[in-house]
Amino acid sequence: MDRTLAGPRWSMLLVIAAAAFLLLLSRKPDAVLNAQFWAEDGVIWYRQAYELGWQCLLLPQNGYFQTVSKLIALLSLPVALAHAPLLFNLAALSFRILPVVLLNSARGCELVPHAGMRLLASFLYLAHPYSFEVFANVTNIHWHLALSALLVLCMGSWVGAWRKTFDVALVALCGMSGPFALFLGPVALWRWHRERNLRSFVLLAILAAAALAQLYAIAMTGDTTRTAAPLGASWTGLLRIVGGQIAAAGLLGDLWATKLFHAGVWQQGIVLPLAGALLVAGVFARALLTPGRLLPGLVFMGAALFTAALLAPQISSTAPQWPVFQNPGAGGRYAFIPIVAFHGSLLWLAFRDGHRAVRWPARLLLAMVLLVAIPASWVVKPYADLDFRSHAMQFEAASPGAVVEIPINPVGWTLKLRKHEARD
Repeated sequence: MDRTLAGPRWSMLLVIAAAAFLLLLSRKPDAVLNAQFWAEDGVIWYRQAYELGWQCLLLPQNGYFQTVSKLIALLSLPVALAHAPLLFNLAALSFRILPVVLLNSARGCELVPHAGMRLLASFLYLAHPYSFEVFANVTNIHWHLALSALLVLCMGSWVGAWRKTFDVALVALCGMSGPFALFLGPVALWRWHRERNLRSFVLLAILAAAALAQLYAIAMTGDTTRTAAPLGASWTGLLRIVGGQIAAAGLLGDLWATKLFHAGVWQQGIVLPLAGALLVAGVFARALLTPGRLLPGLVFMGAALFTAALLAPQISSTAPQWPVFQNPGAGGRYAFIPIVAFHGSLLWLAFRDGHRAVRWPARLLLAMVLLVAIPASWVVKPYADLDFRSHAMQFEAASPGAVVEIPINPVGWTLKLRKHEARD
């Protein structure tokens, strides 16, 4: 049997998932060993679930319905508050691993037939050198969910009731968790246009309905939950954002900040940002011409998401957005999927492009990612230890009606909970 086409057994998928979990844990051990809430995980998702129950699912946040984050918060309520962050983080890690499992499944093997390329693509995704903001927190879980939904959209087989149920549930959950239905919709439309079968039509209809629901949420909130800070757009800013947040961050990881930006090299002139932006444009343009279903869809989604982030970023509540966006780490979540697309494009061009003049430069850039960016960015900075467990125990011991303030990360954020009888 040709091992490039053979799909792994379930036992092998479990091994891959376990290896992925250990790899992620090695990057950020405190996600499990000292679990704490991150930002909206506590201040919005947990607090709303605790105070409102299932009604919180009806409330948009930042202009959109955020179903997956609120479902996880609701499912955490039966456990003690001290253990809720661990449940949050394990859920976030599970969704981070899900694209890896899907890519290496039998249907994923149809998308990327060569086992070596699947495993290397999985490693590049798990070792993403610019993923601090989306690492092991529920607030940014939908970025990983969107990648899983993209994989499902690009898959062709729909044999068996469990596959149908899984695909429908996953795509629906993604569509109702953030604005991703608006960006996956064109991919689903393209798939339906090419296949014209029941599966592609059903998934397209689900995303269309979800997109309408999210547009309704935007209209209902009047976008009042998003920042009113000015955009501060400029041509030089565009080059610095694209060249920095995708090319420099994707090729150098943390070294972009430490060796180029903070040293003042990146800000001197426009040559390096221009080169980075042109590199991203060239790699994406070449990848869009490749055959297959997955890579063109990934590049389209990455480019569309980053374009939308440029038009309406949520980075600063007071300062102009683009000048802040130019800084390393600012709005890193917006660059997560574009960098996945950038790395995936380099991988394909390095080993599958028909022109040697393209393959060898792509191999050099891919080697830079593997030998420079990933090692320099392997350890994800742990959260400040704010002794969450002690504060959670104080909350459990508080009298009904008492308001307990719990400090959470990022430092300066506070979770305020009013104790009620349901938690006695």
